[in-house]
Amino acid sequence: MMTHLPASRGLALLASGALCALLGACSAAPSSVGTSAERATATQGTDVLALGCTDSPSDVYVTPDGLPPFTPDQRGNVVRCAPSGALSASALDTAARALGYEGPTLTSGASIYRIAYLTQRATLADGTVPGGISSAIVFLPDTPIASQHPLVVAGHGSVGIANACAPSLGDVQASGTFLDDAHSVAIPLAGYGYTVIMPDYAGFGYGATTGWLLSEDEAHSLLDSTFAMQQLLAPGSLTGDVVMVGHSQGGHAVLSAQAYASSYGIAGNLVGVVAEAPLWFAGRSWGAALTDVLGLRPTVSVDMLAYVVQYFYGHGEVYDGAGHGTDMLQSSVQGEVRSMLTTSCLDTLSSQIGTIAQHPSDLFSGTFDLSVATCADSGVCLGGDASKWWTRFHDDRPSLDPNGAPVVLIHGGEDATVTPAYAQCGIDKISQDLAQNPGSMTATFCVDPLAIHGAVAGPGSDDAAGVTRRNADWINQWIAAQTLGAAAPAACSPWTGIAADGSAISCPSLPPNQD
Repeated sequence: MMTHLPASRGLALLASGALCALLGACSAAPSSVGTSAERATATQGTDVLALGCTDSPSDVYVTPDGLPPFTPDQRGNVVRCAPSGALSASALDTAARALGYEGPTLTSGASIYRIAYLTQRATLADGTVPGGISSAIVFLPDTPIASQHPLVVAGHGSVGIANACAPSLGDVQASGTFLDDAHSVAIPLAGYGYTVIMPDYAGFGYGATTGWLLSEDEAHSLLDSTFAMQQLLAPGSLTGDVVMVGHSQGGHAVLSAQAYASSYGIAGNLVGVVAEAPLWFAGRSWGAALTDVLGLRPTVSVDMLAYVVQYFYGHGEVYDGAGHGTDMLQSSVQGEVRSMLTTSCLDTLSSQIGTIAQHPSDLFSGTFDLSVATCADSGVCLGGDASKWWTRFHDDRPSLDPNGAPVVLIHGGEDATVTPAYAQCGIDKISQDLAQNPGSMTATFCVDPLAIHGAVAGPGSDDAAGVTRRNADWINQWIAAQTLGAAAPAACSPWTGIAADGSAISCPSLPPNQD
């Protein structure tokens, strides 16, 4: 078993203190959560609950009164729990196929719950260990794959960092939204009969900010969700095995969790990690994108610029404190950028950023731009900003645990977001780490030649579709083989590092693929 924390957890934490003061202003409740069907009283899955879930779904996103100051032994304590309805197997199958799912008919329905639990945020430079809250959506199968089965933690992809973007807020049955990629990961897992929790990374709401691609922060949210599920469910409901599956940013998050699991702690045994199209290239790439050094790099697109701004803003808010996410920006745009990031989700953020900027130099201060970009490209880091961000870049791609859970990476051959070249960066990094520090961990690198990053081609289409849709059934089978002794799926198509035209795929040399 992995490291466990002390058992002093529970809803009794509601009795004293004031976490609102610790985290900042409490967030307002959203007007509604999910569909009317989801908001109906759940009638299935309650027999496995160890806690009384009596909150309303909207209350989940409001910090409870009376929480004590955070200490690490409170990680995973459930502070909100709301029944949010139940969906039949046919409803889950219909929802999955609307997102492009191509596997066999899903056979389990699920009761849906929304919870909030305490988690530990990223450790600050002075060693401070701040607390936070993560919300999550939970699927409890009505026809589980086995009477005892593993917990699956789903890591969602990029959605933006505004409170309204929290994936657990979304309507599970809706398609055609910015949450399609997140739902395309979670729904097939639940419909196959697994117990699934999909956390919102800490910082969505509750008077805080989430750190996009901030490895430690993401890992803590995922790992602490296992303690929350241990508290939520009756003993013996699950086997104790944990599998993590994530796409895009979620792929980055589950790989980060694999790296942190043995040192940070997990409830149960992490026995497998599947990362689909993970953003596992060097963190210094975000610094290098700030400027076109010596004309060697193409102009940053507006879409990429939105990611760059989101990266620096989120890290600044988490590490340097509330209000410091715009310190690196020109004073003339700070207020407008903050407003965009805190009100808009990723589907509209690019176009909004594009109204005020076409290049990083339109947003970032010249001193910050030059010093941090030079540091990222060359490793020569002069000045406080450069040195500070160099450490952060490094920390955002931790080496995987060589004796930890086996890892599978699945990349799409037609992916224009994490292109084959940038996919190669992550594969090279993992391969180099394992060669330098060998252990019992195995890493399997797969390619789906027809898959793109996240768009839906539609049911039955022969066109390329997102990697999550095309590979969901294979992942379900792989988890069953890893945890329940089921037959393994056919071997995936191995990543060869050779493009369709026969040329070698190589990681871009600028910046160097080093942390």
